[in-house]
Amino acid sequence: MKLNIFSVATDNVQPMLDKFEVVGLKPIHTADQAGWEATFFFSEEEEPNAIPWVATFAEFFGDTAPQNLNYFAAYVFKRGNRCFVLTYGKSHFYVRPFCEHDFGIEIAKRIANEGDIRQTASKKFAGKKKKEIKSYTSNTPLDIESGESVDYLQAAITLDYREDLGKSAKFGGSVLVNAPVEKGKIGDLLSRLEDLLGQEPRFPLPRTTIVTEESQVAQFDAGLIEAIMGEHESTDFTHSGHDLVGVDFVFAGNERYTLSCRGYAKRSLDDQNLDLAALRSYVEDEGVDRGSIFDIRIQVENEGQRTYSKPLKEALDFIVDGENVMLSQGRWVRFNEDYIDQLNSYIDSISVEPVEPELESKDLGIRVQTRTSPRSRPPRRPPSRPGTYRKTTRCTP
Repeated sequence: MKLNIFSVATDNVQPMLDKFEVVGLKPIHTADQAGWEATFFFSEEEEPNAIPWVATFAEFFGDTAPQNLNYFAAYVFKRGNRCFVLTYGKSHFYVRPFCEHDFGIEIAKRIANEGDIRQTASKKFAGKKKKEIKSYTSNTPLDIESGESVDYLQAAITLDYREDLGKSAKFGGSVLVNAPVEKGKIGDLLSRLEDLLGQEPRFPLPRTTIVTEESQVAQFDAGLIEAIMGEHESTDFTHSGHDLVGVDFVFAGNERYTLSCRGYAKRSLDDQNLDLAALRSYVEDEGVDRGSIFDIRIQVENEGQRTYSKPLKEALDFIVDGENVMLSQGRWVRFNEDYIDQLNSYIDSISVEPVEPELESKDLGIRVQTRTSPRSRPPRRPPSRPGTYRKTTRCTP
């Protein structure tokens, strides 16, 4: 059974359930599974969605034009201070704002086989490439460049966990497994995942962690406002590349966008791209003051889907120069310490041989100059010819 599993922090459970009510997800079944209180939510009153191209050929359909129905569901499991949510259909869009940012990657560090990686997605804090998706052949070991923050892994599962969780999985904001489990035993599988989170990771992953210090968030927000209103292009909308929702990649298609802000007129971008130029034009023409810029919402219409909207910050990508900080899905995130550990492991892998007595008075070593900035690039492999090296530097956070 395929299970797309999110973890939701205790403080976010009630706000998530409130959101379910707003979007039409209603509880239709409750049960106990292995001590978990399990509630199934379903969009039983889903409203029909108009199909844009049907209007073009309306006369071909007679009196009744076809419409799409897109049902969705969420299966919520609560026990103690832990909450897991299984998503079906588009419900992952509604769960994502409340999920634990690192859950999927933390599970990957415990059960993924780092010697058999199938696909990765990462962010970069330097250079022209901000996001990158890479696919690999079977049995390819994990290969992470300096300055990369891993957002997503598709990998084989280590032999110890295949009986419970299947042969391979996808890890991101959520975990997608194809587990040999019946629906009545999902609670047992979730208990297994909960136990895994209490174990030590098997390998490190350079990853981002959420910035929670209010003064820092305010500082980065101010920098983002300056970037939005300035002339440089240091920020961009996420649809210009790809967005990651749980373990699903979302690419721009035929969306139609509308900008809105309470107290100001709406602006439809029917024949205009959603970019910084359009945003700046809207702010200037409508006289939106700086204190209200983050109140702007992006309404998205797409064929066959219910129209939805999201706050401006959730629609933007932005990197803070010199801080190793990035705006991701509306939250400020920072590179974690696994990046420093990765640099140190590269340095530690360099072979060191004793210096011959007659050369002890001379310094023939290669001095490793290493910074803790993502712009630094550690050696990709040991030197091809053995020689005498003197390791002179050690990275410290």
